[in-house]
Order: sequence, then C-alpha cells, then structure tokens
Amino acid sequence: MARSNWAGAGWDLEGRKVVPKIRIGNVMIELYKNWLSITIGNTTTFVYDGKLRYYVDKNGDLTYVTIIAKQVEDPEGIFFLFEIDKWTNDRKQTWTVAGIGCYGYRDGKWVGVPRELFEQFKRWLRELRQTTLCDENECTTVEVGFRCFHWHICTNIPDPDRLEHWSYNQGTLYLLEKILEKEIHTIDMYNEKLLNYELLKDILEAQTGKEEALQRLKNYFKQVEKLQKEH
Repeated sequence: MARSNWAGAGWDLEGRKVVPKIRIGNVMIELYKNWLSITIGNTTTFVYDGKLRYYVDKNGDLTYVTIIAKQVEDPEGIFFLFEIDKWTNDRKQTWTVAGIGCYGYRDGKWVGVPRELFEQFKRWLRELRQTTLCDENECTTVEVGFRCFHWHICTNIPDPDRLEHWSYNQGTLYLLEKILEKEIHTIDMYNEKLLNYELLKDILEAQTGKEEALQRLKNYFKQVEKLQKEH
C-alpha cells in the first residue's frame, strides 16, 4: 500500500481509536498531514494552531464546531481536539475527537507517532482544563464555561505498549478509503460516523478488497445506523 511521510492517530470520548475525520451536514473536518482541514459549505480553512468556534445554521439544524490545536516541532506535527454539536428539533448529538498528526519517519525508518510525542499529547490534553476558549469579555474557561469541551477525554485514552500500532500512515489510509468507496459507493463512509480505526486496520491487514473484509465494513455501518435510529 502507498505511504506518505505523515502519521495520524485519533481517539473518541471513550478512548477508542478512530479516524479523525467526520462529515456533519455541510461541515467536514479531517486531519491532513500536520493540520486540520475544516470545510463549511464551499469554504475550506486550514488550522495549524489556536482556538476556533463555528456556528452553522442550515434549514433549522444548528451545528456548533469547536477546535483547539497546537503545533509541535519534534517531530513536526499537530495536537488537536475538536467537538461538533448538532441540534435537530431540540435533539442534540455530539462527536468528540482528540488526536495527533505528525511526521512519521525517524532516521529513515517509519515509526508512526512516537511514544514521547504521545505522552506530550496527553499532558497537553490535561492542560486544556485551564484553556480559555473565548475573549476575556466572553464565556470563561473550558471547565467552567464551555462545558461541551470534554477535556477529561485524556483519562480515557489508554497507554499503548507500542504506539506505532495505534497510529496509521495517512497515505495508506487515503488509498484504502478510495478502494472502499469504489467497492461500496452507496455508503458515505464518514457521514455522521466516527470510523473505528481497529476496523480499518483489520481490513487493511486482510488485504483490501476481500469480500469478507468489505462485508465487515457494511455490517459496521448497519450497526451505526441502527443505533442512530434508536436514539
């Protein structure tokens, strides 16, 4: 499978490994190299560092997007935490993702996300308890004012024995996505779904394109859709 120079890793609020990419209505967020790409309608913004909040009103559906990102240098990369709240007829859905994007080679060898960077990332998440999201004259802190930012996600992400098994090559993921989209073109892979990275990893290791691997993906989407209808 094709490789790029960039590694990625993501976790949801429960500490499960997910691909840091999701589409909610006309809002799309995804990790690309060492920045986040945020597309709202036809406008795309790249976020390397800082704090951003977006409010989108489309046909009565309200979507709030909050992002905190930090650039890192060794290796070159980004720490990020984003959360999307969608309100439809007074019903709220929330998707939270924290993760890392970084240069994945060291001394000419692929290492993915190195352990020391992962540990630095966890410290950064803990520090978000005291991060001010708004201007001084607006809200207050993450912990007190803007409760939708679940800083405690850091306590749910387990420490892996070998972190490279928890990260992925962004180029390999891209090629895998294209193959799967061709095979199951009737499914929008990232529409209101945080795709389980373990599932994609299993499909990749099973040699993409095998019928049983694709069936696993289809069954996964059916489970997600069933849960969404029940709630």
